[in-house]
Amino acid sequence: MDISDQFRAVPAVITDPNRQKYAMSGVALIEATADHHIFLVCHDNKRKYDSPADLPSPRFGIVTLNSASNALAYDPLQWSNGNTADLPEDLECLSKLPLRDQSAFVAVESSGRVFYLELEKSPVTNNYVIVKPELLHGENLKDISCDKIGRTPGMEFEGFSVQELSNEPASSNNLLAVWSHRGDDKTPQGVIFWGTIDKTSKSFLCFDWHELVVDWPRPIVSRMQEREVVNYARQISGLKILRDGTLLIASAIDPGDQGPFAGAVYKAGEFTFSDNKYQFRAYRGLELKEIYTTGKKEGTQGHKIEGFEEMTTSPYSLVMVTDDEKLGPSIAVAAYPPED
Repeated sequence: MDISDQFRAVPAVITDPNRQKYAMSGVALIEATADHHIFLVCHDNKRKYDSPADLPSPRFGIVTLNSASNALAYDPLQWSNGNTADLPEDLECLSKLPLRDQSAFVAVESSGRVFYLELEKSPVTNNYVIVKPELLHGENLKDISCDKIGRTPGMEFEGFSVQELSNEPASSNNLLAVWSHRGDDKTPQGVIFWGTIDKTSKSFLCFDWHELVVDWPRPIVSRMQEREVVNYARQISGLKILRDGTLLIASAIDPGDQGPFAGAVYKAGEFTFSDNKYQFRAYRGLELKEIYTTGKKEGTQGHKIEGFEEMTTSPYSLVMVTDDEKLGPSIAVAAYPPED
């Protein structure tokens, strides 16, 4: 199913022409009502591009989707009352933690550093603000992944999702956690890792891993100054564990800040919970089903999908956000399962 025409540009701060600062690399639902859905999004901004240094580019923002008008609104969030000591760098992943009575989230940098944060509404403005942000100093997904895989390849993390599949949440203090290396010229395969995150300590345990290569998009080979240049496909540019245990991944081609971008969404496998542990069955061959594409059909504008979230109201659908570099962020709401 081609969904290229379902993406809409997200309005950034009107007075700021630099839309790249608002490109979205992750999304998580905060609240859903009959009137609107409100999402937390993350941005992959880096400190070296912050100007001035004491006024950093946003690392997180709030997107509101109005149910009646279908209008989008965006507002950046300030990081921890202006404290930039542990300001995130190159955030690529975001997931809500399914904890009771708590708007808690985990965000992950491409380097594997993990951040924990909570949101609450300001009693003055009634807008969401970040509280209790914390860099989990003892947790780096790169170290955890390399220890499990038995080698130390270069890794860039572009997917992370947390879900609770047990029908008896009180039976376990561990949530299912899945994260991924995107694949690049040094390690062309995408690598999915899964394990648990402890609800209390926020510590990770890696159980296993699985390598993955998608059929499309394929690498782009071009010639530049008498030599061949290969733009490798990012096998995994984002992922999401759905509430039924299905693992969705996005794959993308990223030839530069101006694109053109293209990508696809696949069903990559399914997780189950039994005997007090999480198990994964990876889809292989024809089972690895391409369910959405963007930019695959000639004449369509593609997008680099980097984040998913489930809508919690009928009809059942998925929200997808993009990091289209200098073209800025866009959002699509697509029916799930696809209509064709």
